[in-house]
Amino acid sequence: MATTTAEVMPDYATVYAYVRSLYRHDRFEGRNGAWCPDYSHVVARSVCEDLERRGFSAVGQHESATGHAIYFDRTLREIPSPYAPSFPVTPPEGR
Repeated sequence: MATTTAEVMPDYATVYAYVRSLYRHDRFEGRNGAWCPDYSHVVARSVCEDLERRGFSAVGQHESATGHAIYFDRTLREIPSPYAPSFPVTPPEGR
């Protein structure tokens, strides 16, 4: 997914707060000290790197508070999965 130069990177505190709102507590701040002293900040920095490099990032379904994978762009708006097929997927007959 290409990004435009008009998409300004949000600051770290904004990204952290946004990611925190998407994650289950036990998969984000709940891991601070258990996995490493600042696990949630490691995750937030990784998201910042994704946004900078690829223009989007994601929270996986197991980490997500909704139970569904969530993709978002530099504006911190949810976007469709960049990995979803661009054609309609229909199951085979009989299923």
